[in-house]
Amino acid sequence: MVELFGILVLIMLNGMFALSEIAIVSSRKARLQYLANKGNQKARAALELSANPENFLSTVQAGITLVGIMAGALGGITISESLKAWLQTFPLLAPYAEWISLGMVVVPITYLSIIIGELIPKQLALRDPERTAMLIAIPMRTLSTIMYPIVWFLSASTSVVIRSFGITKKVVSTITQEEIKVMIDEGTKAGTFDLVEKELVERIFRLGDKHVSSLMTSRTEIVWVDVESPAGENMRRMTESSHSIFPVCRGSAETILGIVHIKDLYASAVSGQAFSLERRLRQALYVVETLPAVALIGQFKQTGIHFAFVVDEYGGIQGLVTLNDILKAVVGEGMDDDATKSSGITERTDGSYLIDGSLTLDEFVEYFHLDRMMEEDAGNYHTVAGFVIKQMGAIPRVGQAFEWRSWRIEVVDLDGKRVDKLLMSRIGEPELP
Repeated sequence: MVELFGILVLIMLNGMFALSEIAIVSSRKARLQYLANKGNQKARAALELSANPENFLSTVQAGITLVGIMAGALGGITISESLKAWLQTFPLLAPYAEWISLGMVVVPITYLSIIIGELIPKQLALRDPERTAMLIAIPMRTLSTIMYPIVWFLSASTSVVIRSFGITKKVVSTITQEEIKVMIDEGTKAGTFDLVEKELVERIFRLGDKHVSSLMTSRTEIVWVDVESPAGENMRRMTESSHSIFPVCRGSAETILGIVHIKDLYASAVSGQAFSLERRLRQALYVVETLPAVALIGQFKQTGIHFAFVVDEYGGIQGLVTLNDILKAVVGEGMDDDATKSSGITERTDGSYLIDGSLTLDEFVEYFHLDRMMEEDAGNYHTVAGFVIKQMGAIPRVGQAFEWRSWRIEVVDLDGKRVDKLLMSRIGEPELP
């Protein structure tokens, strides 16, 4: 009975080593770091073990090997010999007593070692790896210190063998955007994140890949006010527009004086002052069209100016971008949950879609779930009109159409040379993204 109890204790000890190994390896480092920053000493100990996997794994392997040897010796030397002597009292079994006794010992020990010493502990560790890692971290760290000579020898031996294969550099584990997206998806399904939070994170990631040229209002769509125009004309242009900030020029868009806020002009009117654009001018920023959108946010914060003219490499004005444009890129054009109300896309009763050519490619991709499908069709354009021109290879005519993937896209209206309206109809089964 003492021997059986000893073997059971050794198997459970083997289970503790297996549990420790899986818990430390499977723990989320970010979660442990968060707890360690709040002063949790157990979390800090778990992080130390995770940061030195060679020493920790050597400790675990040495413990598992030692336990296995002791369990085998205890079972083979004591219990097996006792069973052998007992079996030899039976004449029919006597010739096979040694093999039968060995099997009667090895099979149960192997079974218990697999179930109690491996599978159950690993399953428990995987259910809550961070909590488990914190429970065993300090005892395992103490054991690693006690077994330091053996651990050092095993770690050094492992390093020598690894270097003999030409592997010298330790791979640094990093978290990619794709991994974060997967975690956000899982968290959304589990209820940890709201769907709105998931969409915001995805849009922020997309914003990191954008340049200001993809966010700007193009030059052809800018509503200018001119200091040389009559006050009534300027007031009419501002009243008919939905904007609250206007660029101010002198004579033409080539001579930019600055910007003016509607609220400043209103303040002047309330105080009885005459209408004057020049008196209420504000400074604007000038940024190159290749500037990353996130860098523009930094400039807006640093200068306190939230309006920028976008210029090309020759200094020509290509458009303008505001803080509100960045906000729309993160939040979206509208707050309505009904996807059919997406700006620039109208779903018709026959299942086709009427699309505004100025619709940004990001909105187009998001609406039709084309994230991966668009990769090979990427080009130097930022609107659906640009995409159509690239596919056709020239400025199209009204009525011209082309087939792309499972869609037929037809140009139904032009505004001069600009593609204004498109009709998009499905002609095949949706392709997998």
